[in-house]
Amino acid sequence: MKKIILGLLFFGSFSIAAVTYDSHVQGLYRSFPGAVAVSVDGGAAWKLWDKEGVLYGYIRPNINFQTSGVTNQLRAQLDIFPVSFFGFVIGMAWNKRDYEEFSSFTCSEVNCSGQIRRSYVGHNMALAYKNFFLVSKWKVERVEMTDRSGTFVDVRASLLARSRYDQHLEGQVIAGYKIGDQHSLGVLSIYNSMKYFDNNSSMWMGFHRYEWDKWSLLSGVGFMDTRLNKRVGSMMLILRWTPEKGIQLI
Repeated sequence: MKKIILGLLFFGSFSIAAVTYDSHVQGLYRSFPGAVAVSVDGGAAWKLWDKEGVLYGYIRPNINFQTSGVTNQLRAQLDIFPVSFFGFVIGMAWNKRDYEEFSSFTCSEVNCSGQIRRSYVGHNMALAYKNFFLVSKWKVERVEMTDRSGTFVDVRASLLARSRYDQHLEGQVIAGYKIGDQHSLGVLSIYNSMKYFDNNSSMWMGFHRYEWDKWSLLSGVGFMDTRLNKRVGSMMLILRWTPEKGIQLI
């Protein structure tokens, strides 16, 4: 699977249509679970078919690198969209963590550090009617600790995974209303669960997004229901710079 994905990401002779590039740089702050991270994302898309407006299909290989200092991740992904507002994703990610402590986990008892490999499939959908919009993203991934055994922490989901590997389900739903060209208001919901080490978490946030030039700032406040069934308040800020927007709607 690894060879197939990497081969699709770096092929250079595909010429169904003219290539369209996209890129963005993003900074994230989240109060709980605590996170400060910077990521860089780039992709290239080819249209499979095209009609006027937003109706078209495309494929898009893309690469993402994210770092917070104590954790670094490289992700390679292929987006396959039969139609612009609904498609599938397949990818792999390699993550190196060096946490000595992490909120709500005792790192002397479970693995907060080490190397993790992810392989996943999922689907994305985006719908809009007038100023209303709805985005849904779901994926299933195999999360595997490659350099040690024992129960380990999946930092992104804020969950525990069984020794060596587990199966992670992640869902994200965003519903909102666009006010003019620059402002949006909405609700963000995120759900995470592990199959074999049975635990789950969820997050709900109300948000405001402000867009100007090639920048956007999303600010949100809400709560997280942890794997321990505790409700904890949280706030989030996401600042994004998009020098090349590309053709993807999601």
